[in-house]
Amino acid sequence: MGELNLGCNLHVYDRLFKFVDTLQYQTVMVATIAELKNNLHRLIVETDNQSVLQYVEDIFKSMAAAKGDWWDELSEQDKSSVNRGLQQLNDGAVSRHDEVMDRVNALLASRG
Repeated sequence: MGELNLGCNLHVYDRLFKFVDTLQYQTVMVATIAELKNNLHRLIVETDNQSVLQYVEDIFKSMAAAKGDWWDELSEQDKSSVNRGLQQLNDGAVSRHDEVMDRVNALLASRG
């Protein structure tokens, strides 16, 4: 996740990290997403620390803004490489993993 600008000083970050540590120790085993949500909801309701609440809100805003097509985040070189690999796959220019390993092992054995 990218760096969030919360407009607060390092003391707030220190307190936030201590809060997160507390969360980690308080949450012994969360079996389901529903339980995790309930735990987070309870912790949010119980805190009056505005900096923590703002940080949590900023995390969710950041996640919402990051949603999009990962393809758009790739460089042109990466897109070209993926497309080249897909074309090779479509052309049948691929080898199974076990076949490649057999060739590698045979090559290594011939040199040893």
